Amino acid sequence: MLSIAFWVEGSVCQQPQCAGEAMLTRADYLHLTKRFGIVAASQLPLHYLLSLKTPFSPLQVLLGRSHETLINAHQLLGRIIITLFYAHVVLYINFFIQNNLLAKFLEFYIICGLVAIVAYTVIATTALDAVRRWSYRVFYTLHVGLALALLPTLFFHVHHIRIFLYETALIYALHTASRFLSAKTYVDCTIAVSPTTNLVEITVPRLSATQALGWHAGQHAYISDATVSPFLRPFRTANPFTVSSVPSADNGKLAFVARIFDGYTAKMVQQTRSAATETRVPLLVEGPYGLAHHSHTLLSAQRVLFVAGSVGATFIVPLYRQLLADLSPSPAAPDGRLSISSGRSRTPTTRAGRCPPRAASDAASSSGCKSG
Repeated sequence: MLSIAFWVEGSVCQQPQCAGEAMLTRADYLHLTKRFGIVAASQLPLHYLLSLKTPFSPLQVLLGRSHETLINAHQLLGRIIITLFYAHVVLYINFFIQNNLLAKFLEFYIICGLVAIVAYTVIATTALDAVRRWSYRVFYTLHVGLALALLPTLFFHVHHIRIFLYETALIYALHTASRFLSAKTYVDCTIAVSPTTNLVEITVPRLSATQALGWHAGQHAYISDATVSPFLRPFRTANPFTVSSVPSADNGKLAFVARIFDGYTAKMVQQTRSAATETRVPLLVEGPYGLAHHSHTLLSAQRVLFVAGSVGATFIVPLYRQLLADLSPSPAAPDGRLSISSGRSRTPTTRAGRCPPRAASDAASSSGCKSG
């Protein structure tokens, strides 16, 4: 729905401009060709803004949406931008061929434009679902690296789009700075592998009471190797992990549970198995990300049904426990902690007081994570 809203809003806002351009470009081939490129470049600041992960993103604050929701609009706008750039390039190539201007392809600014369209082609290709499923690391590295390299390439292509490039570079710099500020290195993190499942649990050292209040059920964080140089972190894949604990109710315990795949989780498992015990390593935890008002939404409902299976329980169980804690008249937090087990899933055992009439809750949730 958000993507449709952006599409409708863009269409309505640009209709007068497009109508005017149609009148101007009816007999002006080059004018139309240039406008395709300018309109595409003018959308770059918004395109980069939609990709911001930080919760302080202006769009997230204004729309009340998380990065995971806005990324749909980012993808849609990306398709529109690359379509306009392709139209710009194809029309210019046709013009050069028709007017015997092939020598233009050797000029520096034309080479920059061709490099840019090749880079956009690589970005669009690696963003396909098939490629991302094959290797998310390849997608992420090329996506971030080329998105940054495109700015100077387009800067040397033509001068009249540089104002949009300045805005885009500023947004990119603020995004990078916000990610650095939201990341914290924990020296003594614990990594434990379940012997009966293909799941790994990461536990961060106990948070302070103030820090624990900043984490909410249903949120996630990006975890990466803390030994990587800070200058290389934007280009390294940081794996997203859902918070499987409720830090404010678990005495500051911050835990994550994830399925073991090829890549970073497999590397962590190798470290753990080589030590034959729980491994303590320094990790960089960037977050929290995601909406923080899930529990408030659940409290407004008359009945709540939780359904989860396998590793998906890492998202559901904290919400379930947070709801019970909010409804319980006892100061003690309900005991419904996530456990890693194989076989049939078990319903978490909880102790909660009688629910208020306004929010009676029928909660059924799976706290066991079956091996897939």
